[in-house]
Amino acid sequence: MSTTSQKLAQTSGGTAAKTPTQHRVLPEWRKAFTRQNLADTMLTGYLPILVALLIIVLPLAWMISSSFKPVNEIITLSPTFLPQDPSLDNYETVDRRIPLLTVFQNSLIVTAVGSVIKVVLAITTAYALVFIRVPGANLIFLGILVALMVPRRSPCSPTS
Repeated sequence: MSTTSQKLAQTSGGTAAKTPTQHRVLPEWRKAFTRQNLADTMLTGYLPILVALLIIVLPLAWMISSSFKPVNEIITLSPTFLPQDPSLDNYETVDRRIPLLTVFQNSLIVTAVGSVIKVVLAITTAYALVFIRVPGANLIFLGILVALMVPRRSPCSPTS
């Protein structure tokens, strides 16, 4: 080492200055942002999500777009994504044929009553299992847990 580089090493805290040929060591948090890591993240993370999003969103967008098309634009050999002559006739036809407010009201009533019944039964069952000493309470609790683990449609499916 020459005397100039020794003085520089002493004034800079005892370490020799880096030469241009030495490689810089990145801190751990910066390693996540290297070009290769970002490319891997894009290909294995964001690209599959984007493909899945397109598979889900495009049919919905097509359906919504088609709802504003007249019948002759829907049934054609050269379909277009956007309607040429947008109209609300399809919505008026549905409104005339189906009483949507009645259907919505019935769904709301059935959902509310079913939810209230489930909550009341869950509260009374939990109270009985916790505060009333019943022989076999642990077995009953285990049976409830097992019943909750079985998907709702499984008993309806054929096993053959």
